[in-house]
Amino acid sequence: MSKSKFSLGKRLLSMAAAAVMAVSLGAAGVSAQETATAEPAMAPGTYQVAITSLVSAAPLPAVQTAFAEAMGDSVTLTVAEDGTAAVTAELQHMVIDMMGSYHANITVVQGADVLETREDIYSSTFGAPDTYVDITVPSKVEFAWNDLSSNSQVLTINVDFMNAFLGGGNAYDTNVTLTLDLENAAADTSQLSALVNEYSQIAGEGYTEDSYQALQDALAQANTLLEGTPTMAEINAMMVTLETAYHGLTLAPATDPDVLDKDHLADGTYSVNVYLWHADRDQASMAASSLLEEARIVVEDGVYTMYIYTQPMTIGAITASLQELQVADNAGNYMDGTVESRDSEGNPTSFSFVMPNTEEYITVKVNPMVAIMGNQALDARIKVDYSTLAVAGGDVNLPTETPDDSVSQPETDAPAGEENPQTGDDAAPGALAVVMVLAAGAMAALAFKKRREG
Repeated sequence: MSKSKFSLGKRLLSMAAAAVMAVSLGAAGVSAQETATAEPAMAPGTYQVAITSLVSAAPLPAVQTAFAEAMGDSVTLTVAEDGTAAVTAELQHMVIDMMGSYHANITVVQGADVLETREDIYSSTFGAPDTYVDITVPSKVEFAWNDLSSNSQVLTINVDFMNAFLGGGNAYDTNVTLTLDLENAAADTSQLSALVNEYSQIAGEGYTEDSYQALQDALAQANTLLEGTPTMAEINAMMVTLETAYHGLTLAPATDPDVLDKDHLADGTYSVNVYLWHADRDQASMAASSLLEEARIVVEDGVYTMYIYTQPMTIGAITASLQELQVADNAGNYMDGTVESRDSEGNPTSFSFVMPNTEEYITVKVNPMVAIMGNQALDARIKVDYSTLAVAGGDVNLPTETPDDSVSQPETDAPAGEENPQTGDDAAPGALAVVMVLAAGAMAALAFKKRREG
């Protein structure tokens, strides 16, 4: 008799408990009071946000306590560029202590995407807490956070224990209110830290010094930022700075130990081939033969001084030497070159000038001081063939002997038989024409005089 009374009492207790839970939990869609607070717009990015509370609609203390820990103590909040937000929560195994310890798990968060799952157990029979069933349940889910100005949002969930006990094996909807501490959301620095770690592994070999230094400067700024408590806006700006520096890395040109870098020459004396070139056409100047092929560059404290060597040139029946040299600086202003040596007749045989740059062409004016040409300075360019750049023997500014004047001049597009093509030195053709007219006039006058005398 006592046994039957005990069984009946147990059944009545079970039914009573079920009734209480059905009343408190079964009304799906029951709204929970939300604690809305004004929240300024949050910068796009990822935040770690503490869970203030996770409250079940059930008034039973055991259920309230178990559900409070169902999503751990914090969530990840991701704010997109368009202002929409999503919460990523890691779901926890629950134990409901209610006349025994019942195991339970959230199986569904309605409207959420399941990111990860785990194998777990739940109690399938009320009154038999030690009767377990294996189950695969979500371990990480993501769902929309509908309003960043509100700290709270109602979620509808299913719990395996509730499904078995109150749903008869079917889904049983339960409402919970999740409240987040949005005011104290901490900007997540993990992405910035990962980027710093990745870019810190990049070695400088193979990149230009300036572009690699820009990356190092950005990394230093990022590490300083990570030492504090940066805002999401600061993190976002820093990530842009890092990405910009990374994508700005420039590969350095392949270097040959035997090839000199014309822009970074050590102090010393160097030889290089030069040619007197037309002012604006890629061919030799009319006065090209006056310039010897080998020149010298003397570098001292980063200043490049070029020494060029000249010889007499022949234009028709006229023999002349360059008497003046002017060199244009980077602003287009002309400076006189310095005469470094002269021959026995006083004609210059070498000039020096501070190089305005290390580009292929140097803009100059040359003047052979030929009277019939009007003593005019001719526009031209000195073409520097840096592929021939080499360390010169000795350490003197000038060679002990004038470089070999037998070196050949560069080929031009001049017609056969025209040794020195007429280029930017446009005064010469006119001068030669004047000479020819004068000579013809003189011959005509002489012939007329003879006819009169005859």
